Amino acid sequence: MVQIVISSAGAGGLAEWVLMELQGEIEARYSTGLAGNLLGDLHYTTEGYIGLQVPVHMQ
Repeated sequence: MVQIVISSAGAGGLAEWVLMELQGEIEARYSTGLAGNLLGDLHYTTEGYIGLQVPVHMQ
């Protein structure tokens, strides 16, 4: 289980927090692990859609 915490200041300066839980497996190609690596990009649209783009290959 991977938990990602996202925070931002909303209108009026109040903080908004979101906790996403991703299920599945992400394995490192090398034994160095995944700490400190970029997982992907989180995108918001004006229609309220949130998408997480995870590339197939991570360095």
